[in-house]
Amino acid sequence: MSIITFCSNGKGETGQTLSAVGVATYMALEHNQKILLISTSYKNNTMRNCFAGNELMRRTLFGRDTNVAMQNGIDGLNTIMQSNKVTPEIISNYNRIILKDRLEILLGSNATLEEYKKIELNYPQIIEFADRAYDIVIVDLDRDLHQEIKQEILNNSTVIVANMSQRIGSVLSLIGYIDKNLKNSRNKIIYNIGRYDENLRYTAKNISRTLLKQKEIVQTTPYNTSYFESCEEGKVVNIFIYLKKINENEKGNPNALFKKGVKGLADKLIYKLEEAKMQR
Repeated sequence: MSIITFCSNGKGETGQTLSAVGVATYMALEHNQKILLISTSYKNNTMRNCFAGNELMRRTLFGRDTNVAMQNGIDGLNTIMQSNKVTPEIISNYNRIILKDRLEILLGSNATLEEYKKIELNYPQIIEFADRAYDIVIVDLDRDLHQEIKQEILNNSTVIVANMSQRIGSVLSLIGYIDKNLKNSRNKIIYNIGRYDENLRYTAKNISRTLLKQKEIVQTTPYNTSYFESCEEGKVVNIFIYLKKINENEKGNPNALFKKGVKGLADKLIYKLEEAKMQR
């Protein structure tokens, strides 16, 4: 089982979705594994925008044309689930191919709120089926999902990426959420600061030592203008292809800093997944 779930708590902006998108794209390009990125959102086009600019709405970067899947996503898959005909293989029919044999995405719902409340009940089963068909499943867990559904998904996850901002309130709120809901899952949690700014007072080191009371420094997804613009223009894959030629240890280069942060999170995730396999 290789299910990675990105989650957060509270209403503040943590950069959760863009962190999940970034690490999924990086891992798909750098590692020979087939990855499915799942959005559990309701009427939120953040993930769609990352990969589907005006041009990409008409065609894929690689592989078959999947405009129908792009429009349907979880809504189309849910229709099939009602007929009890879902198999791990069928799930791929409702995904968008981003990188052939490397990265696919399953978009969130644009149905009515009433329909969405029915759809969210099926997410745990969908993720379970996907886990059988893909090497890694990365779930962007919407904070507004019903708590019992969120809890089931988190309990079934191999690794949990707990996302926060650099605000004290965000960190303390996340700590409280984990104490209440994930006390028995601490060994599979990775902390990540989204939209990270190393110039702010509460750095990754300060948050780790002062607020989280741990020696290990939390992971970060640094704020990067080029990346956040690419997420609005459907050019996320393009920027990660560009970053392949960047040395992440280059001083003073914001692109190098961003790559180093995403690579660090990806490396930590792979380590955690391998650790989990050895413990089975």
